[in-house]
Amino acid sequence: MLQRVQIVNRKHPHFEEYGRFTGKMITMKFGQQDQMAEVKLENCRHGSDGCFVSKGDVRQVAER
Repeated sequence: MLQRVQIVNRKHPHFEEYGRFTGKMITMKFGQQDQMAEVKLENCRHGSDGCFVSKGDVRQVAER
């Protein structure tokens, strides 16, 4: 099972939400073209089941 995280970047649309890395990585074709990791969200207030985060957007949290 991959690591559980909380999104801590205040500018990210899923700020303060929890999820788990899926192992999928992408590279954006615009902007800084940094790699991003997919996070499967646990209980998104927007109704999304997942999102992508950049390095520094998340912190590891304990398993529930």
